[in-house]
Order: sequence, then structure tokens, then C-alpha cells
Amino acid sequence: MTASGRAARLKAARREAGFASAVAAADAHGWKRNTYAANENGNSPFSFRKARQYAAAFNVDAEWLYDAGAA
Repeated sequence: MTASGRAARLKAARREAGFASAVAAADAHGWKRNTYAANENGNSPFSFRKARQYAAAFNVDAEWLYDAGAA
């Protein structure tokens, strides 16, 4: 799966979890704002380890978040 696909799913998961912005999500979970925003906008791909953290925070499946074809 492409980084842009992961980024789009990350943004969708964040919005579905009720966070209006990347900054709000980062602040709520103690993530670095710039790092999270770069992951969400596709400028910095994230690892599966990070996908598990994001998935737990947004109550989605990590496999879906990282690779939609795997879920």
C-alpha cells in the first residue's frame, strides 16, 4: 500500500474518532504535532509499529490502517 493511502486512512480514522484536527489528536495523545501531521498528510510514512499506536488511539484495526488490503 502506498504512503498516500495510509495517510488518507489515518486522517479518516482521526476524524471518525472525533478529532477535528491533526493538532487536536496529537495533543490528546501526547504525540509530536509535526510528526503526526507529516504522517497524516503523507509527507512522512509511518511504520507498522506506529500504525498500531494510532489504531489503538482511534479504535481502528492496525492492519487496515497500515495496509487496507490485508484486513
